[in-house]
Order: sequence, then C-alpha cells, then structure tokens
Amino acid sequence: QLSMFDKAYPLDIMGICDDPYCPKCGRGFWTESKRSEVDCERCPDCGIKLDWTLWHRINDKEDN
Repeated sequence: QLSMFDKAYPLDIMGICDDPYCPKCGRGFWTESKRSEVDCERCPDCGIKLDWTLWHRINDKEDN
C-alpha cells in the first residue's frame, strides 16, 4: 500500500497566472528564472511527492 510519501499529488493551481501550490502545505513554487522549481519531485517544505501534469497541461504552449 502506498504511503503519503509515495503517492504523487496534483498541484493546486490558483490565480490568474495559474500559479502552482503544494496541495498539502500550500507552499507556492517559483516558475520562472534560475529559481524555477517546475517539475521538482517533492515539496521542499512538507516532502510530499508532486504531480505537475495539470500545471503543464494548462501552461505549456502547443506548437501548432
């Protein structure tokens, strides 16, 4: 059985800029510049595993 630390949780997406937040502790993630935390595997604050799929679906530009 998966523990809380093995299961990947979808990010909370909020605000007009679709900012990503940890679904457990609410930490916001940097998405630009050298400080970017996009695709970090785990939340640096609470340690849960993160799933960035929804954030990418909303934010990645399609090349059509």
